Amino acid sequence: MEEHIACNGLKTPILVVDDKKENLYSFKTILGKAGLKVVTAPSGTEALKYLLSNPVSLVLLDVQMPEMSGFETAQMIRQNKRYQDLPIVFISATQNSDDFVKQGFSVGAYEYLSKPVDNQILINKVKLFRTLYCQQKELEARFLAAEALNDALQSNEILQVTIDQLNQARLAKDEFLASMSHELRTPLSAILGNGELLSKTDLDAEQQDLLHSMTYSGEHLLSLLNDIFDISKIEAGTFEIEPTPYDLIELLDQIEQMFILRAQDAALGFSFESNLQPTHQLWGDSKRIGQILLNLLSNSFKFTEKGDITLKCWEDGEKLYFSVKDTGIGMSNEVVNRLFKPFEQADN
Repeated sequence: MEEHIACNGLKTPILVVDDKKENLYSFKTILGKAGLKVVTAPSGTEALKYLLSNPVSLVLLDVQMPEMSGFETAQMIRQNKRYQDLPIVFISATQNSDDFVKQGFSVGAYEYLSKPVDNQILINKVKLFRTLYCQQKELEARFLAAEALNDALQSNEILQVTIDQLNQARLAKDEFLASMSHELRTPLSAILGNGELLSKTDLDAEQQDLLHSMTYSGEHLLSLLNDIFDISKIEAGTFEIEPTPYDLIELLDQIEQMFILRAQDAALGFSFESNLQPTHQLWGDSKRIGQILLNLLSNSFKFTEKGDITLKCWEDGEKLYFSVKDTGIGMSNEVVNRLFKPFEQADN
């Protein structure tokens, strides 16, 4: 989009360019009494410097000036795209031949006045050209605003289509996750149920170990399914915490039992430390607490090749604290800063 030069009513000044101070003073006084704001420049060079950063509504330009004539100044002004239609009125006291006047119009003059200039004619000419120019700029501004509004409306339509497509994709994903979760839970529940029945039969030590491993793997797969389904619920804004009475000691004992066999297989030390007193039940979402601890412990076992893993739980006043500590590879500060972002992990 081309840069638009605003013409803000009477606030946008007229630029008078003349090398004689008395002429600058005279024109500024005459036009000022007519209610026009005027700025002055003593040379073409100073006029060009002013125009680089200041808008004007008309240029009143003397022809005969040292260093840079009015014609040369006008040519320089017209080379700037912003000022190709800026009104330029030439004023000269000499060389008013037809060829000389034609030269003025050829470089972009709107009018050519001879000195001495009748004050009323000067005022009328300046007001006319200035008004026409400001009206033109106002129309251009309205046109640009209309174009911007039209572009915005089109962008809104495109945005709405994109939002609808994203909503459709999200619904399709949610339906897929719900269907997948249901289809996988059914055989998985049968595997875990049969494993529980099998555990009540007479099994030797090796068979018990295999059964424990199968049960752990099944429960771990079930927790992964829950994680996937929870992500969908969070994105849809339907995820809820479900507080119920639960026994924390029993929950921690179940988690400990799940990882004892895994620690033995990996030749890792695994311990559970607690200062809890089994005197009462707690109120909260035990499934979410267990889910968090399972995720933390799973990561510890995944990234610890040797050494120990410790799960701690303690109470301090009315607060409960949990800690998982390991001798694994750890995380750099850069990796820590990426924690709790969706689908992020330290080792891709």
